[in-house]
Amino acid sequence: MRPSKARAVLGALSLLVLGAVLGVAIDRHLLPTHRPGPAAALHEMTMASLEERLDLSADQRRQIDSIIAGRHATLRHAWQMIHAQLGAAVDSVHQEIEAILTPEQRLEFREWARDVDIDH
Repeated sequence: MRPSKARAVLGALSLLVLGAVLGVAIDRHLLPTHRPGPAAALHEMTMASLEERLDLSADQRRQIDSIIAGRHATLRHAWQMIHAQLGAAVDSVHQEIEAILTPEQRLEFREWARDVDIDH
């Protein structure tokens, strides 16, 4: 494979992985069942920013919190589905890349994937 083509493949893979990472981050930090630690701080920061920017009243803030809480299960389910689809897409990309590599390169690719935390 030409170096420019290999870079393009790795670039596309990186974008796919970035999407998966963002999905997981949002799932774990914005949509927790209970808002522990950093997720609570992130939620509070987000709500404070929204409250300031939109000049929300206390009642509006409570209503928005209620809307988010009421949609929590739906949002979590959607992110779980997206995460599963991204995982399948990443697996497919891995299989296609591995198909063109030598056995030694496959082993190195798998180590690389583990090192950058995109291996399932």
